[in-house]
Amino acid sequence: MPPAAAALLVAYPAWDAVANVIDARRSDGLAANPSQTLNAAASTVVTLAVAVALERHPIRLDRRRRSLRPRDSCGTPPLRSA
Repeated sequence: MPPAAAALLVAYPAWDAVANVIDARRSDGLAANPSQTLNAAASTVVTLAVAVALERHPIRLDRRRRSLRPRDSCGTPPLRSA
């Protein structure tokens, strides 16, 4: 996965969480805006989950492989049955 795509996967929900907190604070606080509080919390959880997933299981871009067909452990396509 290109680094820019990975950064956007983390940055978008983080930005959403920050924007919800700022907006809620400007309009009577988080306690008065439970939907924004829930949205900020959910966006924070998603940000952390995506960051952890990308750290544990990075997706590598394989430029050599041009087919989406499954391959065996040696990299060769499976035999077709007649």
